[in-house]
Amino acid sequence: METTALPAELYPYIRCECDYIIVVFYLQPLFESFIVERYHRWWTMEKRTFEEILESEGRLVYRTRGVSMRPLLKQDRDLICVEKTDGRAKKYDVILYRRGKNYVLHRVLDVRDGYYKVRGDNTYSDEKVKDEDVLGVMTSFSRNGKQTGTADAGYRFYSRAWRLTYPFRYCAVRARGLASGVKRRITKGRKTEK
Repeated sequence: METTALPAELYPYIRCECDYIIVVFYLQPLFESFIVERYHRWWTMEKRTFEEILESEGRLVYRTRGVSMRPLLKQDRDLICVEKTDGRAKKYDVILYRRGKNYVLHRVLDVRDGYYKVRGDNTYSDEKVKDEDVLGVMTSFSRNGKQTGTADAGYRFYSRAWRLTYPFRYCAVRARGLASGVKRRITKGRKTEK
């Protein structure tokens, strides 16, 4: 049986745990061609931006990253569907936009001339997003195999209720921060007395 060596680019990724090296050593002839093929397919795969995908296909489905939209969307668990829109987004829509080199998914709080006022469900500061930075609007999300559309009554109730409870959540976060600061000062004072 003929095998080829692994590409040199893979060597930094090989872990040095004994069991893993033993398995690789004994099974290398069987799996090496499979590993090389999969690596080559991944490495040469066409890498496209979200803008390119939305332009060519009209929608984008991907797994969320980050915590700014919790509790609605959880990182690495939920899939979202974003569709390109012809018109402007509406209040309470969740938009995908570009901030520098990053893509961000936040809720529209207010629609203004030429821009949107947005905030993540798990953040406490607002942002202004220009119309030209908006790529699309979230139309549905999937959690544990169950798909929920943004037109569903339950989702619409959640988005409005979450927005209305913002002042209370903000005060609770500030109070928790102040309490932890006071606690640090008290414990720091006790340590210096000893």
